[in-house]
Amino acid sequence: MKTNTPKLRFKEFTDEWQEKKLGEIVDFKNGKAHEQDIVESGKYIVLNSKFISTEGKIKKFTDKQTCPVRHNDIVMVMSDIPNGKAIAKCFYIDANDKYTLNQRICSLTAGSSYEPRFLIRKINRNRYYLKFDDGVSQTNLKKDDVLNLPLLTPQKPEQQKIADFLTAVDDKVQKLEEKKKAFEKYKKGIMQAIFSQKIRFKPDGKLARRSLGEVGYPDWEEKRFDDALISLPTKSHQILNSQFSKQGKFPVVDQGQQKIAGYSDDSSHLFSNVPVIVFGDHTTFLKYVDFNFIVGADGTKLLHSKNGDNLKFLYYELEQNKLTPEGYKRHFSVLKMLKLTIPVIEEQEKIAEFLTALDDKINLINNQLEQSKFFKKSLLQRMFV
Repeated sequence: MKTNTPKLRFKEFTDEWQEKKLGEIVDFKNGKAHEQDIVESGKYIVLNSKFISTEGKIKKFTDKQTCPVRHNDIVMVMSDIPNGKAIAKCFYIDANDKYTLNQRICSLTAGSSYEPRFLIRKINRNRYYLKFDDGVSQTNLKKDDVLNLPLLTPQKPEQQKIADFLTAVDDKVQKLEEKKKAFEKYKKGIMQAIFSQKIRFKPDGKLARRSLGEVGYPDWEEKRFDDALISLPTKSHQILNSQFSKQGKFPVVDQGQQKIAGYSDDSSHLFSNVPVIVFGDHTTFLKYVDFNFIVGADGTKLLHSKNGDNLKFLYYELEQNKLTPEGYKRHFSVLKMLKLTIPVIEEQEKIAEFLTALDDKINLINNQLEQSKFFKKSLLQRMFV
């Protein structure tokens, strides 16, 4: 028999959750149009759908606070129409900044017996608001749609404990995302400095600014693409997209963005002359692959060092000079026009080792981030009814 309690719960709480309509829990207020009042820099932030969908990153301003929003209010989009569907998405006002509601945005002010940080999670998880396109250009939520939403909620102390716990999980996810972005930004900057030769590795492994004097290694040599890299035949190692499986003995690598596109049990197509650089002829994606794999369909180019240069270094140089895709066309002929500047093998190895260590750190953070997101998703499934 189903009960109105979640699968995962703090042990001090035992009461069943009670069902109420959202209109019994919150005060509702609709926004007003601000299109004529938008200024480049004003006193108030306009809470519109773009602000909410970008979590506050995209802002518009006004000097008229037509419809104020209070601290601890929840604001909801009532006309967000991705792919012909209207989905309510909420945003929690957690600071005393000056906001004003735009039209088709409502604010929900929780009563004293309810924790707004708990309510917003309940509302955003609810499928009640999903409405299919009725054939007109826009499908909107009405006030009654919002107020009639049924919600199962516990008493406020349990709401607060759940909200505090999930907020801590959110904070961890956010910090990992910020840490990942910081390392990616650092990697981008250091690669620009390395491949422009503003900084150089010295024989002792330390980095030095080129402008400060001799670094101990000769100047980099310019080479044509064909003098540094060779394209390997792939036909006997290819399988069709329709032959990919979700599981299997051998990974399939194609020209798509993901490193592994699928799996196969067909060992007759296995490519083992690794490591190689994988280049997407249509997509321009680059990958460094150091495990045996099967080649996925047409457009997957495999590149190898021609004259003993460090392949990982060459991969990073191609990544630094990454092509911008020009639609679904062949790009390998454009890639082959690149002129590469290459140091002696000792400096190549130091650069490759340094950038690989950075990638390993970024991958570690990304794995922690994905694990935290999975943990959060699991919690949300089990902590709510």
